[in-house]
Amino acid sequence: MNTIRSFTILLTIIHAGCSLDADPTEQNQSDLTSQVKQNGISFTLSLSTSTFSLFDTLQGTFRVLNEGETAREFRFSNIQQLGFHLKDAEGNVSLFYPFIVSPALSAFSLQPQEAKEFVISWPFKNHDGQYIQRGNYQLSAFLLDRNSPEVTLKIRIE
Repeated sequence: MNTIRSFTILLTIIHAGCSLDADPTEQNQSDLTSQVKQNGISFTLSLSTSTFSLFDTLQGTFRVLNEGETAREFRFSNIQQLGFHLKDAEGNVSLFYPFIVSPALSAFSLQPQEAKEFVISWPFKNHDGQYIQRGNYQLSAFLLDRNSPEVTLKIRIE
C-alpha cells in the first residue's frame, strides 16, 4: 500500500512541475502591471514584458481611471502630461521624459468611470543618443505637475 501511495505522490509532483501546456516564456501578470489608487482615481502602468533587449523599444501604457462619482480635472503647466523615468539599481536616472517642456497650458477631464490612456514608447538610449547599460531597472510613470503618484515596475534589459 505504501508503494502505491508513494508512486501516486511522485506522479502528482511530476505533473505539477511539468505541465504540458505551460509556456516557459509566459510571465507572471503581476510583474507586468502595477496600480496605485488615490482619491478615487486609479493609476495603472502596464508593460507587455518585463525583460527587454537593449535594442528594443520600451513599450507600455499608463492608464488613468476615474472610479469616483464626480468628474475630475487634471491641469498641467505645459503640453506634456505624462512623465517617466528609468532608474538603475543604484538609483541613478538613466532615462527620463520629458526632457524638454513646451510651455503651454493643457488639461483633461474624466467623467465617472471614464479613462484616459497614455502610450510610452522610447528606445533605451539616453539623451546623448547612447544606449544605456544592461541590467535591472525600476520604471516609474506619472502625470506631471504632481497630478498623480508614481507607479513603478521592475524591468530587466539584456
